[in-house]
Amino acid sequence: MNRSLAVIGGIFSLFMICSPLFGQVKNNREIFLAALEIMEEHSLNSYEVDWKLLKSTIESQFDMDLNDERLGEMMIDLLSQTHDFHGAFYLNDQVYQWKKGEIIVSDSILNEWKKGPKVVSMMLTEGIGYLRIPSMPFVNQEDLDAKAQNLNNHLCELLQNNTKGLIIDLRLNGGGAMYPMILGVHQLLPKGHIGSFQSKHNEKWFLTETEFLINQQVMARIKPTCTIDAQNIPVILLTSPITGSSAEFFIIALKSREAFTILGSNTAGYVTATEGFSINDSAYLLLSTAYGVDINGIVYKSAFVPDVSVENEDSFNDTWNDVKVVQAISSLKKILVQN
Repeated sequence: MNRSLAVIGGIFSLFMICSPLFGQVKNNREIFLAALEIMEEHSLNSYEVDWKLLKSTIESQFDMDLNDERLGEMMIDLLSQTHDFHGAFYLNDQVYQWKKGEIIVSDSILNEWKKGPKVVSMMLTEGIGYLRIPSMPFVNQEDLDAKAQNLNNHLCELLQNNTKGLIIDLRLNGGGAMYPMILGVHQLLPKGHIGSFQSKHNEKWFLTETEFLINQQVMARIKPTCTIDAQNIPVILLTSPITGSSAEFFIIALKSREAFTILGSNTAGYVTATEGFSINDSAYLLLSTAYGVDINGIVYKSAFVPDVSVENEDSFNDTWNDVKVVQAISSLKKILVQN
């Protein structure tokens, strides 16, 4: 049985912007006008909106007593006009989001998703390892570093076990922070420039053996437990309709290596970086502000389509009989024989 999951995109990154002007915002009308200013300046698709016409039209439609529900509806309409289904408007305890459409997922994925994020690694057969990279929500810098370190420890354990081919499972990865995901598997990637954000201010991603940086700002750090170069081992990514947001940026970063294969379902298509803006103590705006770009200059604006489409039921608690895992093992064995 399949079920719908309305919201799966994790928050890629939050950069809080606090302004004395917005700190003085007191009523819903002022909140809405402040949100308009923020969206005009920062929304990824701001250029598609006639803001002057929009402002003149809207200001005549509400008064000082605009209630929360109506404000939320108006913000959803604004998000739809900028085609921002990854963004959201937060007011008190309510979240208002424009939804592109419901994402249909299997019961097996939904049930495993509810257990919470957990890195899983194991050797499946001689020379072939399995690494599950889950969503990575974070609290602070220490949390980011800890998640990157934990992931890298799991990868190193596999690589030190003479892994010649690797299955990376992103089926339960709905986003969070991309920094620990990418840094956590740095042995698989070249060092230096591995991707970037395309926005009004282009920002490059850089990878070293110990750090992930955006331009010159360090976003995550680790102390690797192995120094194995695994850039040339074959990799197969497992994807699902949940695979989205930072998980899709992770895929973009992997474009910097020689080759890999995507096996499974289309990803979620939440391929925008998000940025947070505080309006006042009760109102907060999350906006899509950038697309991901690989090292070849290709901009990604839609879901990833797998190289090998497999729609069978997933078996997370019976890995050996999981159809996608079994097919990935078979593919890796063929590649290893050819090499």
